[in-house]
Amino acid sequence: MAVEDFFYDYVKNVVKYLNAFILQFRIQKNIEDTKMVKIIIDPKCSGCETCVNTCPVMVYETKDGKAVAVKAEECLVCRACEAQCPEGAIQIIE
Repeated sequence: MAVEDFFYDYVKNVVKYLNAFILQFRIQKNIEDTKMVKIIIDPKCSGCETCVNTCPVMVYETKDGKAVAVKAEECLVCRACEAQCPEGAIQIIE
């Protein structure tokens, strides 16, 4: 087995186990945490996609040059989007 093949298989397995862990975490979170989260995006959003690139669970997408919370129910309330938004346009309400 070539070294490249070994590392490819290794990385593939790591990704597989990480995905399984994330899925289990989401299931556990949904069982334990039934809070509703509201995400408010202010009109001053510049569409820079910082929230899109920061969110660990891909809550945001950019549509028509503005951020849109397309999966608010997936929000972990880590508030990384709030902290990283250069316009201060995102507010998470629990």
